[in-house]
Amino acid sequence: ILDNAAAGRFSLSLLGNLSINGIFSAREIEKDIFEIDFRSYQRFNFITDVFYSIDAARAAELYSLAKPLINAAYKELGYLEGDFDKISFLALERILKTPDLPERVLLKRPVVMYEYIDPEYEGLDAFQKQILRTGPRNSRLIKKKAREIESALKTRQT
Repeated sequence: ILDNAAAGRFSLSLLGNLSINGIFSAREIEKDIFEIDFRSYQRFNFITDVFYSIDAARAAELYSLAKPLINAAYKELGYLEGDFDKISFLALERILKTPDLPERVLLKRPVVMYEYIDPEYEGLDAFQKQILRTGPRNSRLIKKKAREIESALKTRQT
């Protein structure tokens, strides 16, 4: 997940048992302009709450202890750069650079898939768009926890 996040990619299949329940829904508010139904965001409450429940200091401690094994496994996967710290911090940075989402998000639907009307949101990578899809509450919690984890990891490095 971190490797994909660092590269700006996202796949729901990586979440395993932490599946997203429910379907996306938007309602047309005027011709060809849609608004995300707030219930769509509730699909992500469970996975957000699981992520938010992580104790950042303990996670950093575990990462520090497992770091030699993580780096070795990363090299075995064919990555020449064997230090996974860079990937971890890039993934966290991507989360933190995701813009805050307003309560109301407007979409257009040029074909089958919806697109953000706001070019700032539409220009984001797949990972950052997924964070936006979790909604205002969840994206705030995800970013808050990412800051805590980033801080805890940096503290353990010094």
